[in-house]
Amino acid sequence: MELKDILNRYQESANNRFLAKAIVDTSTSRIHLQGLVGSADAMIACALYQTQPHPALFILGDREEAAYFQNNIENILGEQKVLFFPSSYKKSFQLETTDSNLVLERAEVLTRISKSQDHFMVVTYPDAIHERVVTKHTLERNTMEARVGEKLSVDFIMEFLQENHFERSDFVYDPGQYAVRGGIVDIYSFAHEMPYRIEFNNDVIESIRAFDPSSQLSEKDMQFVTIIPNVQTGMMKEEHESFFDFIPKNTVIWAKDLAYTFDFIRLSLKKIEEKYGNEIINETDGSVQRVSDLFDGIETVIFKLEQHIVVEFGSKTYFKAGEKLQYNMQPPPHFNKNFNLLLHHLYKNQKSNYTNFIFSDSAKQVERIYSIFEDIAKPEEHAGVE
Repeated sequence: MELKDILNRYQESANNRFLAKAIVDTSTSRIHLQGLVGSADAMIACALYQTQPHPALFILGDREEAAYFQNNIENILGEQKVLFFPSSYKKSFQLETTDSNLVLERAEVLTRISKSQDHFMVVTYPDAIHERVVTKHTLERNTMEARVGEKLSVDFIMEFLQENHFERSDFVYDPGQYAVRGGIVDIYSFAHEMPYRIEFNNDVIESIRAFDPSSQLSEKDMQFVTIIPNVQTGMMKEEHESFFDFIPKNTVIWAKDLAYTFDFIRLSLKKIEEKYGNEIINETDGSVQRVSDLFDGIETVIFKLEQHIVVEFGSKTYFKAGEKLQYNMQPPPHFNKNFNLLLHHLYKNQKSNYTNFIFSDSAKQVERIYSIFEDIAKPEEHAGVE
């Protein structure tokens, strides 16, 4: 028995079949999931995504909860299946400076969404979703693509980088930097977590490699890369839009405690107004930015969400449900290392025609559990434990 086998059971459930139909049926655009415990929310979302791939945006209560949810999905489907969309700022309500690594993560998500309209999974939280983003047109206009074997001069790339406010340095170690050494151009694009090393033979790209900025050593060969500038501060003079306008209209919104999300956004905007008024001076480049250009108001966020299918889970819902799906789940009792109590509980489940599953990352742990059970119980009393 593996995790994928449990996922298959969720996929075969009546609730999953209903959800698969609902995401293409606008008459059931408000769905409440009730009775979930533990990581069942992530399992249900993954089962549906596997059954019927679709654009999916998950809104959790805060950054920590969102990161935990993303980790659950990665453990179920793999790291390449889900993206994390953060706020540009390290701390809520402190907007003088942006964090280049967080800006890079946002840019990577926007790039992936623009290229993967049919299906994607993005996890985020309130700070991030009401922060505005560049339009798709602006992103495409300020994006350069490079491919091995393509004819492209070093001078042309340098001109693009300078126009888009990349900083020239001897070595690249932060997003937004580039370095030129003869026929080699190092670029730390905001579209990738690692910088690129592009090697030219005359005006033809001979090789592209991603490399570690700390050691400057190559990590992997690449055939194709995307180069984009800082989409938050580097393009502030460009037109911006709501993040909900950037994602496809058929994106399914999964939200935990959506009422809390709206309360947080209201509080955030109130504190920003009290601290900064209508304008914010960015300490990174000295630019002056209007708050209304940086963030969506709460009315806008609610209106944009209303245009999507919304699946709410958690204890505090906001929209009136078109459909309610009940999951009869209960959290496991606390055993506190009392294996006699654990075995009694599993045996009781077996008598009630439940199937018990025990999962572990380590085969040795499983062997140890069986050894303990054999020491304290008759074989027939734990025969139903898998």
